[in-house]
Amino acid sequence: TDDLMNAQTSRGKLSDIYDRYGLFNRNGESYPTSKWPDNAFSTIVGKDGEHNSIWYDKKRFKAIKNVTFWLSRTPNIAGSSFDEVTGRVVNCVLLHDRLCIATRDHTKNDVQCTNIMYCSTHFPAGNATRQLWSVDTLSQMFSEFQHDLTTDATNDKLLMMVSGDFNSAPGSDTHNAMIRSGFVDSRHVSQESKPIHAYRNTTNDWYGGKDAVIDYVWIYLGRQHGLPKSYFLPNNVEVVSVRHVKITCCNSRLNSGSFSFEGTASDHLMVITDFSLIY
Repeated sequence: TDDLMNAQTSRGKLSDIYDRYGLFNRNGESYPTSKWPDNAFSTIVGKDGEHNSIWYDKKRFKAIKNVTFWLSRTPNIAGSSFDEVTGRVVNCVLLHDRLCIATRDHTKNDVQCTNIMYCSTHFPAGNATRQLWSVDTLSQMFSEFQHDLTTDATNDKLLMMVSGDFNSAPGSDTHNAMIRSGFVDSRHVSQESKPIHAYRNTTNDWYGGKDAVIDYVWIYLGRQHGLPKSYFLPNNVEVVSVRHVKITCCNSRLNSGSFSFEGTASDHLMVITDFSLIY
């Protein structure tokens, strides 16, 4: 089972299996309802459809803080963006690992548990300048979070991640800017040691376009580590594997307007990253 999940532009009735998960999205509703706009890029401030929801296993994790900001010149202003018609939201949740805390309490050992700052976002498409500006905002906010969360009274470790659709392929200016800003692609530090071209694409060819790897689980190391040679992780986490998996849903081929899909629930594949937290 998955301990952490996120989704972009998600809408529709969710299965009862999700009752085992906690959810954070800035609209504040546990399930999509008629209040959520059909248009994923609605201009209704505070109700745009770019939900970027985060799901976490309530038995494994306890949410201790929720944070929302926007990819814009004014990241704390709701609904803002870099001159798009809709806001570009980033949702984040800070999680305690219940398993580690319970073990520490039971054994009375001075174990450093790992808190997880997990964020979900969706970068602008087709505009490299907006993407680069978005990297700057994301890096600025993550740097501030890292400072605040590592200077508090606790002695716990911190793992910071952001995942979603970044609309940019490996080797692009946006991808390289993320690396320079202190983010590392989880595929680059996986124990599988596979080159990026060995992974299948993360888009699903609903629209007949050229598929590519544009979805990521990024780990934030900090601006001081923002060089390609800095592909190392803190000693409290390992990336075991990364897989790109189609989301199956239907038994027959369906058509909708200018695109068609067969047996899939999304025009993207899931990026499944297997982490190990070391205590």
